[in-house]
Amino acid sequence: MQDQLYPHTGQFVQSREAHARKEYNYTFSANSTFVQWSETVTNANGVKAYDTALVYISRPYLTAVDVTERRNLVYNFRSLLSRDSKGGLKAGIYFKLKENHDEFTIFYQNGGVKKRLKYNFGSFAYPVSLMVCCVYILKILKKYKKMAAKSAMN
Repeated sequence: MQDQLYPHTGQFVQSREAHARKEYNYTFSANSTFVQWSETVTNANGVKAYDTALVYISRPYLTAVDVTERRNLVYNFRSLLSRDSKGGLKAGIYFKLKENHDEFTIFYQNGGVKKRLKYNFGSFAYPVSLMVCCVYILKILKKYKKMAAKSAMN
């Protein structure tokens, strides 16, 4: 990371969409047990917002979920993402930690087009009542996350 060569080339564009552009930069923290993750979000009006998180790295890599949870200790946003070899997003689930807010977003690529679907956690409390489209989306996500459909719905 110190050499700033691929895949850590200093600040890079993580996503570019109509409503916002996200740029990330990963650097070593002054404390060697953390990596600093800086995020710049520029909205459609050109207004920039900055956020910084620390990722704990002093334990060996176990799984993507393990790394995600380490990052999420100091970040009010939860996500489980699938990326390609260059870091591009393929699919995932994310939500904000916010009081009285139980909405989450599922997204995936379908024919090169990013699809986003918003649901309430409560809609998954009773699998029998899941809409057919929810089951379809979970099957798409299991392809990206390499998990069994049954475990994805539990």
